[in-house]
Amino acid sequence: MVSVDDYIEAGLVHSVHNSERMSFRGCRRRWDWIFRDGFYPRRGNTKPLEFGQAYHIGMQYYYKPETWELPRSLVIPRAIAKFGAECNKQLEDVLNETDSPQEQDALRQDYKDRVELGRGMLSYYFNSIAPKLDAFRPIKVEISFEVPITGPKGETLWCKCARCWDTFNHKVVLLKYWDTYEVAPLSRQYDGDGSFMGWDYDWVWKGLPVTFGGRIDAIVEDEFGQLWVVDWKSTARMADKTQFLDVDDQITGYLWALRVLGVRVAGFIYHEQRKGYPQPPRENKTIRLGCRYSVAKNQDTDYQTYLDHVKANDPKAFNAGNYDDFLDYLKAEGIVYSARYQKHKNQTELDNFGRYLFLEAREMTKDDVAVYPEPGRFHCQDCAFFSPCTSYNRGEDYQYTLNSLFEKKRPYWELR
Repeated sequence: MVSVDDYIEAGLVHSVHNSERMSFRGCRRRWDWIFRDGFYPRRGNTKPLEFGQAYHIGMQYYYKPETWELPRSLVIPRAIAKFGAECNKQLEDVLNETDSPQEQDALRQDYKDRVELGRGMLSYYFNSIAPKLDAFRPIKVEISFEVPITGPKGETLWCKCARCWDTFNHKVVLLKYWDTYEVAPLSRQYDGDGSFMGWDYDWVWKGLPVTFGGRIDAIVEDEFGQLWVVDWKSTARMADKTQFLDVDDQITGYLWALRVLGVRVAGFIYHEQRKGYPQPPRENKTIRLGCRYSVAKNQDTDYQTYLDHVKANDPKAFNAGNYDDFLDYLKAEGIVYSARYQKHKNQTELDNFGRYLFLEAREMTKDDVAVYPEPGRFHCQDCAFFSPCTSYNRGEDYQYTLNSLFEKKRPYWELR
């Protein structure tokens, strides 16, 4: 008898990730085009260099358990170099896909900008943030998981979509996976005088088990021996409120998956870092209001960076209190470049997540799932599928637009 774990080990699953769940809730037409038809924007229609991926590689190296006891002065430059190496690889890959000098120049400029940004962000984090906040030791980084989605009675959810059939046909090489088929009656059989002889049977494919998959940035252990899930986010805009973390699916989902796997964790550490890093204050051309450095509010700096700089380089003005008002402003209203939050989830929250996940996955994998557009004032204008979607609504040849602007791929987690 083949178990669901056997299917997971062989990669024979319909894996549902948070990105697909969010897409399904946001717009079913977009979800259908991406996750069922496999349409992704072609190069040139979206930024091909993945900053977040390179940023995570730098963070992963810094938190590798194998190097945790090494001096940070050795680890930091290597972590930043890992980030740079990933950027180099991405640039080389996309340059090989275009012969346009203009596009290549744009790619090189994009590369230059993001390398400068990433090195600054990582250096700031490693030197100024991590030493103050990291009261733990890493246990593991980059942890992939795949757990079965089951119903209220523990029943397995199966899927027979085109993606699953394609996966099954490409990966099944072992006879034991014939267990994926089950015998089903097709019709009654009768003899010549009309007497019932029995059923005519045939083999019917059961499909593939539906699972919940993802990748955890890190698991760490605190001073009390408790395990925590850690997630790093780079963002253009820091959250001004944190209530969203109380209902965030990623947090609850990761903790639920670990519980299914028998790993007991205390909670979730959510670290958010702004795409930017504090700069030293601008120096005035002449002394103004007794200050050598600018007190303009439009500077890319923060309280600690500004304080340290003026204290060291303009001590007379600092001691005289000339910078006090601006320092008070930075402390109360200045740019926040980094923030860290801890969240706990009780057993009821995890139970509810499992129940909601089953209902959602069951809906997503139905043969007759309803597909329709869900327009919105804000999310439609930035949607990559805006053009084919409006063509569809007008009765135009939207398929031509899809084929021109998009290419077909497997989901990103199946390409790893």
